[in-house]
Amino acid sequence: MATSKETGALITGALGLSIVAASTAPALISIATRFSPKARRRASEAVEILYEDQDGAATPESVQAFTDKLQRASIAALTVIGFFTSLAIAMLTTRKGPESYLIEAWLQVGIWVCSNIERASKYAYN
Repeated sequence: MATSKETGALITGALGLSIVAASTAPALISIATRFSPKARRRASEAVEILYEDQDGAATPESVQAFTDKLQRASIAALTVIGFFTSLAIAMLTTRKGPESYLIEAWLQVGIWVCSNIERASKYAYN
């Protein structure tokens, strides 16, 4: 029989996965629309839009010079590391760990999967 501590951990994990999955839905939609024929036509017909605010507009040279590759690479690497770490913990828990935290370990894997989907959707547009 599960103790109240184990039940609380299970409820928290399930609630966390539900919230992350719900927030990942827009990312899934954006990935799906990215591969639709209509989106491909729009992308090929699109005109480059430059950044503009009250201080002025960006030049094509300044837009090309701007880079956030280091930040993107860091986010990608940490997200993948987090996924594989949670997967390893879940597999070890399944094989040798306490049965009481088996479901929670796999719920964490689900959260990291959603996180990777979210990251992939950001790369799809940029």
